[in-house]
Order: sequence, then C-alpha cells, then structure tokens
Amino acid sequence: MDIIGKNDFEQLFRKHYSQCYFLAFRLAGDEEAARDIVSESFVSLWNRRAEVAPSRQLGYLLVSVRNNAVSWLRQHNRAVTVAADTLSGVSDDAEELWLLREQRIAAVEKAVLLLPARTRYVLEQCYYHRRTYADVAAELGISVNGVKKHIVKALATLRQHFNTDKHHCGT
Repeated sequence: MDIIGKNDFEQLFRKHYSQCYFLAFRLAGDEEAARDIVSESFVSLWNRRAEVAPSRQLGYLLVSVRNNAVSWLRQHNRAVTVAADTLSGVSDDAEELWLLREQRIAAVEKAVLLLPARTRYVLEQCYYHRRTYADVAAELGISVNGVKKHIVKALATLRQHFNTDKHHCGT
C-alpha cells in the first residue's frame, strides 16, 4: 500500500481543511472546537497513513471528523441527536452516501473558488461564517445593498455553473 508523504499530506490538508472544518462546525456548533476536531482528525490520519489507502483518505478523514465531533458533544454535555448517534455506526452504503454528499460540497467549494475574490469573500463571510450583511458591509466599506449585490451575483454564477455542468453531463 502507498504511504502518503509529507508533501501529499500537506496538499490533502490544504484541499480539504475547509470542508472538514465546516462539517465539524455544523456538528459541534463551536468554532474553536471545530478547529480542534479537524486538527485531531488530520493527526489521526497522519498516524494511520500506512493503514489507509489513498482512495479512502478523504472518507477516513470525514468519518474521523464526525466521530470526533460526536465525542466532543458528549464530553461537553451537548444535546446529541439520535441522527448523530445513528451515524456512529455507519455502514458501507451509508458511507458511500456520505462521501457522495461530501463530493457535492467539494464541487460547490471548487465553484466558489471561481468567483471574483471580493464576491467570494462576501459569500464566505455571509454563508460560511454567518456574519450579517451589515457586518460585512461595514468591514468592506460598502453599503448593505452592495453586499446583497455580491450575494446575488455569486448565487447566479453558481446556479449557472451547475446548470451548465448538468447539461454537459447529459442529464
């Protein structure tokens, strides 16, 4: 089995850190905990890199993030939903569905990277970091309507991107 090298691991980290962070944040609801959860997951993958096939590294990482988030929730006496408990015993079919969902998220994140820098920044601040339009407008020195225009532009571009992709795939 191939063992991932330091450079490949760094690329994996750069490519998937934000995806893992947003998953951890969605589950834990705490920014600092999400960063810790993701760090623990990457350390775990690094320590087990000889055992995890390259084609399974992303899946391992996402399951590790989920499991670490559930553990964090339990340790901090947070409400753990039945769904999170059920997810702890993921079957291969469920893992495949999980990976498909995560691949879709990755596709959206790639498309977001194609947006103009300022529009991308506004979208990320409002949607990923859940900041208000007013906060972002004040930071950038633009009006709230300016923020709205960036959001409308971003969403229209993303819709167009994915509709174009659908037509190219024959669906």
